Amino acid sequence: GAALTEPGEAEAIREIAERHARHLPPADRDVLRFDRFVRRLERGVAAHHAGMVPAFKEAVEECFVQGLVKLVFATETLALGINMPARAVVIERLTKFNGETHEFLTPLEYTQLTGRAGRRGIDDHGFAAVLWSPFVSFEQVAALAASRSFSLRSAFRPTYNMAVNLVRLHDRDRAHQLIDQSFGQYQADGDITQMSKRRRRLAGELADLEQELRAAGIDPTSIDPPPTDEEREANRPMLEEALSRLRPGDVIAPPRPGSSDPAAVLSVGYRRGGNVKVRLIDQKHRRITMGLEDFDHPPEVVGAIELPEPYQPNSGRFQQEVVRQLRRARLRGQRGRHRAGRHRDRGRGGGGDEHRLQRLTEKRRQLRRLEQRIEGRAGRLAQQFDDIVGILQWRGYVADWEITAAGETLRGIFHESDLAVAEALLHGIFDWISPPELAALASCFTYEHRGPGPASSPKLRTAELRERFRALERLVADIQATEAQAGVRLTRDIDPGFAATAAAWAGGEDLGDVLADEEELTGGDFVRQIRQLVDLLRQIGTVAPRPETARAARVAAEAIHRGVVVASTELDEERDAGGPDDAHPGR
Repeated sequence: GAALTEPGEAEAIREIAERHARHLPPADRDVLRFDRFVRRLERGVAAHHAGMVPAFKEAVEECFVQGLVKLVFATETLALGINMPARAVVIERLTKFNGETHEFLTPLEYTQLTGRAGRRGIDDHGFAAVLWSPFVSFEQVAALAASRSFSLRSAFRPTYNMAVNLVRLHDRDRAHQLIDQSFGQYQADGDITQMSKRRRRLAGELADLEQELRAAGIDPTSIDPPPTDEEREANRPMLEEALSRLRPGDVIAPPRPGSSDPAAVLSVGYRRGGNVKVRLIDQKHRRITMGLEDFDHPPEVVGAIELPEPYQPNSGRFQQEVVRQLRRARLRGQRGRHRAGRHRDRGRGGGGDEHRLQRLTEKRRQLRRLEQRIEGRAGRLAQQFDDIVGILQWRGYVADWEITAAGETLRGIFHESDLAVAEALLHGIFDWISPPELAALASCFTYEHRGPGPASSPKLRTAELRERFRALERLVADIQATEAQAGVRLTRDIDPGFAATAAAWAGGEDLGDVLADEEELTGGDFVRQIRQLVDLLRQIGTVAPRPETARAARVAAEAIHRGVVVASTELDEERDAGGPDDAHPGR
């Protein structure tokens, strides 16, 4: 029940909110709970995130700029070029979803978020707080806050649409020249220069280390070199099987190069992607976690111990008892020990030699990986472009450096799944269906489930739609097989999670009825998905080979471009044209 605003501020807030929502039909206001949103905003409390309808989000921004919002719950959307300073900023987590995985914030993103702390002309200092997480150490946060590495990274990569347009407009040499001039290739070349410097430094350190070992009476050439990536990939099934057979209590030969201590298995876990993680403890009470990438060869089981009860592998007392049992265990001869381990006591230094051998193996591994990265970066974008053109030739879009009729269709599709959309058109998958069905089918290319849990079962309303969807799945799988063979990035899978919603909205259903069946879909998410679908349908309406299909796509695009979607678009157009919203501070 707390109110953080004065009566005059509450009146100003309601005026701002009403102005931003003036294009929303009354029924849509009710569905989006506009009155509840305004009541909270009037008390000085707001949210700001990507799931909000644009009219609501922009009302919050204007109130914030005018100092009317006292408390805002926000995500990284607050950092995207909006002048909305606050006295303090709290960051809930230091990761964000990039469309495929959750990754750590970059120094630039962290600075953008915390740069909102401190009101210009009011505060001498701003405050930023990061909530504690067991997955992020204090050192990581400190390094992120202290970093001044704000370099831009290019996300540029050749696409099928880009390739057919380059083939149409330029000869092969000029097309390569344009690719080479891209910012992405510039960064790749710069990275190669930096990696080459590091390679020279590593090679020098490796030579010094080998000289030290020779002085200690150890021949470094007798140490097994780390396997290549090709050898690792070939050994992967054998390693997976060997690790999955390990059981708590098994004792394996020294797991790390240069080590002489066997280790007992505390636990075996399975991570996403099928990777096996083994937790070990050795006779010196050192706890080790290893995965597939840490083993050059299958581990050799040299014995077993009886684990204490109850089974509590994270307990210090449990681990002490395991170490005591391990030291007393009678173990078989360790035939598979790394060569590095057999040199432990030779020459001078004993334990010092063991440390040098560990460093030798690790330096060799680093050098091998660096050389592979350098080799992979050189001419990377030009090679990607050639691979993509090769796929287009194979599938009939390019012939003798000329685009075909199919290539003309692809040339007008500007989408992440451009080739798949073109193939669907050319295979007739979009033909002879109603506009709502066409909208539902096209949404499989624009929608992508991003929630934390698994996607719900798709709701394809008719047998015809289900059959068309299966045809799309087969088509995309065929494209992906060609891409895998060529070594290029795979076209993403289609997702029917928005198909029922798209069909209902295209069929004229009310916003309330459409969103009633969508538990996870916010108003802002709905508007964003429909806008993307409108864009793709309009492209299909322009390039579809059959006039009937093109007409159905245009009808579908117009049918879904209504209500709250149009209201959001009109706000954007007014702002771009310098309309009423531009008269207010911070717009």
